[in-house]
Amino acid sequence: MNSASASVSHDIAQQVADIFHRDSRRVFATLVRRLGGFDLAEEALQEAFRAALERWPAQGMPTNPVAWLVSAGRFKTIDKLRRDQRWTLAQRLPSVLLVSSTATHSA
Repeated sequence: MNSASASVSHDIAQQVADIFHRDSRRVFATLVRRLGGFDLAEEALQEAFRAALERWPAQGMPTNPVAWLVSAGRFKTIDKLRRDQRWTLAQRLPSVLLVSSTATHSA
């Protein structure tokens, strides 16, 4: 990384920190309303700010950073819930197949 990109990354990191201090409560409140719970909103808030630190240095600051953070947190949470749901289903699938197979053979 050259000094110009390091400077941009540092500037973006400082802007993200400023947004966190100024707007994180508003982002959190919106996520609580959208996601229906404090635990999900807390995790979504952290994931959104982490994503901002990763993406904004390369892509630039969005026009409306608060809206971007709310959307990013919401979509990341939805993705996580879908992954968890698929994992739970995959964990249950072998026992469902075993019960199904046993029922078919005993009939």
